[in-house]
Amino acid sequence: MLEETKKELACAKCEHEAIKLKLDSYSNSRYVLDHIIDIQRKKEMSSINRVLLQ
Repeated sequence: MLEETKKELACAKCEHEAIKLKLDSYSNSRYVLDHIIDIQRKKEMSSINRVLLQ
């Protein structure tokens, strides 16, 4: 019984680590995408402002 519980715990820890790595990857990807989107918005606003000021 104890050995089976230890195996289940080891499997759960392994699954937890895999899920944590995926979450970290998704978080990093989101940061990059948010940064790219922010830069694009700033470029668009700059272009719009230049057209309006002409």
